[in-house]
Amino acid sequence: ARDTEPGTERQLSLLPQNDVDDTLDDLLAELNELVSESLQLDAGERALIHDLVHVRLALNDGKTGKPAVRQPTAAELRSYARRLKSELDDFIGGELPKRHQVAVVYDELSGMVQVDLVRDSAAARKVIVAKADAATARQLERTRRRLREERSQWVYFDRNLRIYEGTRTFILKPMQRFHWTESQAMIDAREIIAETLEGLGVLT
Repeated sequence: ARDTEPGTERQLSLLPQNDVDDTLDDLLAELNELVSESLQLDAGERALIHDLVHVRLALNDGKTGKPAVRQPTAAELRSYARRLKSELDDFIGGELPKRHQVAVVYDELSGMVQVDLVRDSAAARKVIVAKADAATARQLERTRRRLREERSQWVYFDRNLRIYEGTRTFILKPMQRFHWTESQAMIDAREIIAETLEGLGVLT
């Protein structure tokens, strides 16, 4: 009998299942890229759509699906930190000769984000993401422990907590994926900006 399978399906049928999954993922990513380009979506809009489809839908109707509550990877933490920094830096634009320095320290249960407004420099342009037991994270980890001890109710309520100390902002978060998406970074940035302006008396 004549083979009637389309070329792509024929090729996929000859591959091991893992390779098929990888190929389909690549094709889906390529299709999503084409759709985003045709709709002229910017990076922020793409992140919002990605997080909705791949993370937040797992929380619909009271569900706690694994895609939303699993531990984030180091790469995902870095993407969160970069987006948070970008949103905050975009807000001040060229008005100040300063930039936001963003660092994340984390362990198996929780993570702490430290944001500080510092003079623009090469160091300020990089984000830091480090495990709590890493040598580079010692000072950040001491700060995280102090904040957790001072606000022990945060652990009980298992939620985001923002703390302001001078020019620095700290955010304590559970290590669940939906707390560390790029779209959540946009929300966190807006809340930091709004609360900072309110504290300065700009918002009433």
